Amino acid sequence: MSSTNETDELSSGVGGIEDDRGRNSTLVFRAGALWLGIPSHYVEQLHAPPQMTPMPLAPDYVSGLAIFRGEVVPLLDIERFLKLEEPEEKLRESTSRGRSSTFKRVAVVFADGMHVGIMCSEVRGIVSVEPPADSGVAVARGRRLERIAAFEVSTKDGILVVVDVPKLLEEARVKP
Repeated sequence: MSSTNETDELSSGVGGIEDDRGRNSTLVFRAGALWLGIPSHYVEQLHAPPQMTPMPLAPDYVSGLAIFRGEVVPLLDIERFLKLEEPEEKLRESTSRGRSSTFKRVAVVFADGMHVGIMCSEVRGIVSVEPPADSGVAVARGRRLERIAAFEVSTKDGILVVVDVPKLLEEARVKP
């Protein structure tokens, strides 16, 4: 991490779940109106927004390519991928190409041989999240999110959906 602000942001915690970089540590971020979590062992880097190179023929959820530590990485706009409604103020700030310009961080994840940058509009922190005894999903039901959700937990800020990263990357993979 390059700045104190980034470190402070990562240790802020989310609604009633204590900061912990232990066994069940999870990076928590907002996507639309939802809180999503990525198990931290998949997260290799967390960066400020990079300079992007557009990919004209890619699906709308692939915002472009960026270079992280010398490697070219595709950028996944998770809100577009999950077809989540964007908050009204975010829509007003969209660029002319229809891409959101308000994301604050990119979480570079690695799973199944793939590096992907996940665009996050608000990163809440790294917290310990214990999977519930019943791993069912209720909030994600009937959405694309249901196919990539590992489990949900309730917090004082609402429901946190923890994502199965290999499933997410497979679902988002651009197929010829």
